[in-house]
Amino acid sequence: MEAGKKSSSRCWWVSLVCLLLLTQMKSAVAQDYSTLDVREKLVVANKILAMEGLVGPFGHVSVRVEGEGKFRISDHRSPNEVTVDHIKEVEIEITPEAVEDQGLYREVFIHSCI
Repeated sequence: MEAGKKSSSRCWWVSLVCLLLLTQMKSAVAQDYSTLDVREKLVVANKILAMEGLVGPFGHVSVRVEGEGKFRISDHRSPNEVTVDHIKEVEIEITPEAVEDQGLYREVFIHSCI
């Protein structure tokens, strides 16, 4: 399989895993995640991706803010270090200058295009 197709396929599977985990998920200790707000769910998603080895030290996950032209994503840090305070709300039309000013990932534009 070509490198680009393999990477694209893996990204699709990681996205699907996150979607499944964030909808009505329960942990081994039966904690109900459905009551968490979106920022807290993003923290959990980051921790799961890191724990399962599905991302490298600087992989990330985002969620769209419905109807507002924005999305939420953690700032530039390892997924296993993300807390609620690290979740940023980002305009879909973000500029490269704003990415640098906000300390976000350079590839944050991928999240604004999907």
